[in-house]
Amino acid sequence: MTKSGWLAWKFRQNIVRDPFEKLLPGFGMNRDPERAPMRWDASRKAGFTTGEPWLPIGDDVARCNIRSQRKDPRSMLNLYRRLINLRRETPALRFGSFEPMREQGEVLLFARRLAGQKVIAIKNLSPGPQIVSLTNEARIMLSTALDRQEQLIGPTVWLRPDEGLLVQVS
Repeated sequence: MTKSGWLAWKFRQNIVRDPFEKLLPGFGMNRDPERAPMRWDASRKAGFTTGEPWLPIGDDVARCNIRSQRKDPRSMLNLYRRLINLRRETPALRFGSFEPMREQGEVLLFARRLAGQKVIAIKNLSPGPQIVSLTNEARIMLSTALDRQEQLIGPTVWLRPDEGLLVQVS
């Protein structure tokens, strides 16, 4: 459920559980939407409980649940799993030094370096495509769209709207 959808539901139901929101209402600090029950499957109560959950399950349970995201190779769940595995397998991402890089338009960049290995994180923050210049060729380790991997690029890199890349510099 989106935060705006949850807030609309909250006002219809007049239910607030967050202690901070109860203490200081009206400041938009309610964390209830982020603390909603985990959606394990597409069942009525999302596989979370047989009773009544303390917060609403939310809308779009059929699409947004763990079981359906496991099946979708390009889901957010699988993106997180791939990122976690890359971090485990890539010493530069775990132990490397952090090197800030100059932004390029609406693209943020930084590098992690360890023992000759250099990985650059590139994030397009704009709703439009962007072009980034690197000093060397690189290999895409992962795209947030989960459709570009092991592709050689550079030194000019094209990014789709809101796309992020992890690239290993040669």
